[in-house]
Formats: sequence, structure tokens, C-alpha cells
Amino acid sequence: CCLLPDSLLCRVVATAFTVRFSSTGRILAVACCELRTFPLRLYDVASSHTQRSAAALVGANPSRDGAVLVCELQGHHGLVYDLAWSHDDKFLASASADGTAKLWSMGLLAAGTSEAPTLLHIFDHPGYVYSCGFVASDVVTGCYDGGVRLWGDGSLVGGDIVHSGMVNAIDVDDEYVYSG
Repeated sequence: CCLLPDSLLCRVVATAFTVRFSSTGRILAVACCELRTFPLRLYDVASSHTQRSAAALVGANPSRDGAVLVCELQGHHGLVYDLAWSHDDKFLASASADGTAKLWSMGLLAAGTSEAPTLLHIFDHPGYVYSCGFVASDVVTGCYDGGVRLWGDGSLVGGDIVHSGMVNAIDVDDEYVYSG
């Protein structure tokens, strides 16, 4: 069964290229595109339909429609094509046209505190990075050059699986990585 929305939960004012909810549904990651900057914005959307509990977070800015901007992550220099949350919401991966994938530590943000996220690793690629996902605690990426790469602890740990064309999509289940 699928529930269709019957009202607007919140409005995030930004030019968004992709969005992803954390596994709890509390935090919405939005990959923005603004002139020459490409920030990732994290919103607490749970506060838009509760007592705005997240407004107490240090530095939180409520939007005009209820979502609370918790923080903004800077670092990409091109469109961010994909975002992926780790299963425990402690990490966020981003895949970008700047030829990098980035791994961000959410710190205690996922638990509802005001600790700011930090950039943990930058994974350099030979071209656009179109997709990303998590295999346990490792990051898997799909690239313009047809490569599917597995990254762990800041470095390449899995050999390239090469497609005959670019890799636009990655999905992961408990046993396999699917790419296309």
C-alpha cells in the first residue's frame, strides 16, 4: 500500500538537483545549485509537523514554511548528482560533476544534537561521479568512465568493475551492488 500526500509538509526554498531523506525521515539532505556554488543543505523536516523541537539547535534557521535549516556543507565545485545516507544515518555520501565523491560525518546530528557535520574523505575520480551508495561502512560510486569503485577508510579498496558506458545509478541490498 502506498500513501499519497494530501498536504504540503514543508517547503525548502532552494534550487535542488537531488534530495534524500535520512533513514529515520527526520533529516532531508538537499543538493543545491546556486550560480557557482553547490552546497548541501540539511533540513530537520520533523520539526515542521511537531513542536519545532529542532529550533533549539544552535544555529538552526527555520524556513518560512516550517523546515529547519540545520547546516550547510560546502566543498563541491560542480553539480551534485546523488546523495546516500549510511544505514545508521551517521554518514552522508555525495557524488558530483566535479570528479569527486565525498564522505561527510554527521557526528551527533543524526541523534538530534547541534554538533556540526565534518568532511571525512574526498574520493577522486577521472570524471563525473553520477551515483553513490553504502556497502556496510564503505562507499560505492559509479562514474562517467564506466567504473564502479569501492572506497573504504579514505582509499580505493575494490577494483574497478567497468561498464561499456557511464554508470548513472547504484543501488545496494544486503548482498549485492547493482549498477547501470
